[in-house]
Amino acid sequence: MRRPPSECVGQMRRSRAAWGSGRRPRASRFSSSWAAAPRAWPRSSLSLLPVPGPDREPAVLVLAHDVTEREETRRRLEAENLRLALFASVARRVASIDPTRVVEAAVGAACTISNGPTAIYLLGRDREITRTATAGTSATIAGLLPMTVRPGRMKILRRALELGCRQSLPYAPGLPADERTLLGEAGARWLVATPIRGRHGVLGALLTLWRQRRPGEALPLIDLIADQVGMALEHARQYRAAEDERARLELILGQIPDAVLIADAHGRLERTNAAGRQLLGLTPDDPLPSLDPFPATATWRQPDGRPTPRNESELARALRGEPTAGVLVSLRPANSGEERWFHSAAAPLRDHEGAIAGMVGVLTDITEVRKVQERLQFLVDANAALASSLDYTHALEEVTQLAVRSFADWCAIDLVDGERLRRLPVAHRDPAKAPLARDLESLQPDAALTPAAQAPAIHDDVHGAPLVAAVTRADEPAFLDALDLRSCMTAPMVIWGQRLGVMHFASARPGRRYDRADLAVAESLAWRVALAVDRARLYEEAREANRRKDEFLAVVSHELRTPLAPLLTWAEILRRRPDAAHARQAADVIERNIRLLRGLISELLDLASITGGKMRLERAPHDLSDIVREAAEDLAPQAIEKGISLELRPATEPLPVEVDRLRLVQVVTNLVFNAVKFTPPGGRITVTTGRAGNQAWLGVRDTGAGIAPDFLPHVFEMFRQGEEGTRRVRGGLGIGLALARQITELHGGDIEARSEGAGCGAELIVRLPLREREVAVRDLRPSLDVLPAALEDTRVLLVEDVADSREAMREVLEQFG
Repeated sequence: MRRPPSECVGQMRRSRAAWGSGRRPRASRFSSSWAAAPRAWPRSSLSLLPVPGPDREPAVLVLAHDVTEREETRRRLEAENLRLALFASVARRVASIDPTRVVEAAVGAACTISNGPTAIYLLGRDREITRTATAGTSATIAGLLPMTVRPGRMKILRRALELGCRQSLPYAPGLPADERTLLGEAGARWLVATPIRGRHGVLGALLTLWRQRRPGEALPLIDLIADQVGMALEHARQYRAAEDERARLELILGQIPDAVLIADAHGRLERTNAAGRQLLGLTPDDPLPSLDPFPATATWRQPDGRPTPRNESELARALRGEPTAGVLVSLRPANSGEERWFHSAAAPLRDHEGAIAGMVGVLTDITEVRKVQERLQFLVDANAALASSLDYTHALEEVTQLAVRSFADWCAIDLVDGERLRRLPVAHRDPAKAPLARDLESLQPDAALTPAAQAPAIHDDVHGAPLVAAVTRADEPAFLDALDLRSCMTAPMVIWGQRLGVMHFASARPGRRYDRADLAVAESLAWRVALAVDRARLYEEAREANRRKDEFLAVVSHELRTPLAPLLTWAEILRRRPDAAHARQAADVIERNIRLLRGLISELLDLASITGGKMRLERAPHDLSDIVREAAEDLAPQAIEKGISLELRPATEPLPVEVDRLRLVQVVTNLVFNAVKFTPPGGRITVTTGRAGNQAWLGVRDTGAGIAPDFLPHVFEMFRQGEEGTRRVRGGLGIGLALARQITELHGGDIEARSEGAGCGAELIVRLPLREREVAVRDLRPSLDVLPAALEDTRVLLVEDVADSREAMREVLEQFG
C-alpha cells in the first residue's frame, strides 16, 4: 500500500501538534491523487478531522472520497473550453477575404495547438507545391521547409495532397532524410500533414510537428482548422474572382460605346456606363436618376417609324417581364440640341425565384448610320430624278426639291451660260419662304465664279457664302436676317474637267451645322447633276449634229444635181443638133460644170481624209505671197463678173514657208471664194500677206454680209452655215472653212475669224510658221507645155476598164497624132 500523499501527512502532523499544545485543530479538506496500488491514480477528496484517540491521545480522522470521474469530467471540460476558445479565435482570424491573412491566422493557431513548428503548403494552378506561411520556426527549421517542393521530396506532404486524408509519421531512424532531419531539428516526435480541402478538391496541406508522445485528441482540432482554412481560402478566391470579374465587367461596360442602363424592379437606375451618363446628361459624380419617366425629349418609335406610347417602350415592357428588341427611339440628349436616333433592346432581370428584380437596356446610337442611309437614299432618288428626263432644267428643279426634303433648307443651282451664270428656281423647305426664294433667284449669281466657289467648301460665315454674296441692296441686313441661314455649302458641278455650274445648300435649323460627311454628299450630288447636264447637252448636240448631217446630205444632193442638170441637157441638145456652134457652147458648159463637180467631190474626199486622219501633206519650201497670188488670180474673173473689187496686197519681203502648195492653195481659194460669195456687188475684197514675229500671215477681208456674234464661235465647225434651211440663198456644202481650219492646223498654224456683226463684213486670218532660214523656192505648178504638139511614132498602151473613159482617152490621143 502506497503512502498517503505528502500534503496529507503534513496536515496530520500539524493537527497532532495542535492537540499537544492544548489547541483545538481545525478540520481541513483538499483533493489529491492517491491510490493504494501502483499505476492506480484515482482522484480523491480527503477530509481531516482532529479527534481524541484511545487514552485521550490526539488523533486525526481521515475521510477519503473518490472524485476521479468528477475530476476527469472537469479536465475534459477545461480542454474543450480551451479548444473552443482557440477555435473561435481561429475562426475570427480566418474570416477574411485576404488569402494571406487566412493562412497566417491558421498556421499560428496550429502552432499553438501542436506546440511545434507549423507550415502551410498550397497547390498552384500548375500543381506546383509552394510554402505559403510558417509559424514557430527557427531559421534552421525554416531552411528545412522548402519554399517549393520538388519531386521526390516531402513524401508525407505529397501523400496527403494526393490521397486527400491526414498522414501521420512518428519519428524513427529509418525515415526519409527530409522528414527525419526535420523531426530531429525540431525535437518533435510526430510529423502530421493534414490536407486543406475545398469543394472542388485539395487546395494544400497543413504541416505540423508535435513534441508530445501522442497528438491524440488535438488532431481533430487541426483537422477542423484545415477545413476552416480550406473554406476560407475558397471563399477568398471566389471573392477575388468575383471582384476581378466585377472589375472586368466594369471595364467592358465602360468600353462599350452603346448606352447600357441597369435598373431595379421600380425603375430606379442602379448602374450605367459612360455612354449612358452622356445620354442622360450626367457627370461621373452625379447620382443616378429614375428611368420613370425617361427623358421627356425621348420619342419611342416602332421599326416602321410609327410613334410608340411611353408606357409601351422597351424599358417599360422589360420591367413587365417582356424581352424586346428592334425599337427605334429618337431623342435630344441634354448636352446636345441635335436629335439623335437609337436602336433599343431590353430584357428583364430575374432573381433565383423567377421574380423580376430589374431590367437591362441597351441603346445603340445609329444616328450616323441613319444619316448614311438617308444620304444614300437621297442620292438614289436624285439619280432616278436625273435619269427620268433629258430635259435637265426640269430634272434639276426636282433635285433641288429632293435636297430640301433631305438635308438642306435652301438649295439653288447656278448653271454656266457662256461667260455668265444663270440661276435656276430656288427651293426651300418652308412654302412660306417663297418670296425670299424669288428674291434669291433674282440675285446676280456671278459671285459664284469667285475663287470661294471654285472648290467644295463649308461656309459657317453665311454672310460670305457665294449663295448670298451678290446681296448689295440697302436692306441687306434685314434680308439676311429673314433668310436665317446657319450654315452653307458650295459644290461646283464639274465633269470631265469642265465646270458646268455651282450647287448651293443652306441650313436654317438651330444647331444644324454642315460637316465633312454632308459636304461629301453635296459633292457626289453635284457630280451627278453635272453628269446629267453634260449628258443632256450631249444629247442635244447629237440631235443638232444629226439635224445638220441631214441638212448637209440635202445640200450635197442639191449641189451635185445642179451641175448634172446642164450636162444632161446639153448632151440631149448635141444629140439632136450636132452642129459646130452648139458643140462649142456645149463644150464650155460641160467643162464648167464638170470642174464644179470635181471641186465638190474633192471637198468631200478631203473631208473624209481629214475626219479619218488620213490626209498627208507633201511639204516643200514656198513663198506664201506667191501661193496667195496664184489663188487670188484664179478667182479674179468670178469677182469681176459679180462686180466686186479684188485687191491683192503682198508683203514687201519674202515669206518662206514649208507647206503643201496644193493644200494651201485650197485654203486660200476657200477663203477668197467664201468672201466673193458673201460680198454683194460693188463690194471690196482685200487679200493681204505679211510677217508677225516668227509667223507668216495672210488675211482676207471683205465688206460683205458679216458674221452674227452668236454664230462667230461656230464659223469653222463642220456643216455649219450662217444661212440654214429655207433661209439659204447661197450655194456651197458648208465645209470649206472647216477644211481650211483643218489644213491650216495640220501645217502647225491657226486660223481666226473676226467680224463686227451682221452687215459689217468679215476678216479671216491664217497664221503659219516661217522657216528658220530662207531658201530659194521654185514654182512647181504643172505646165500645159509639157506635152509635145504631136505623138507621131509613139506607141501607147491604154488600160481602162470603164468604156466611156477609155473611148475619151483614145479620142484625146488621136488628136495629138
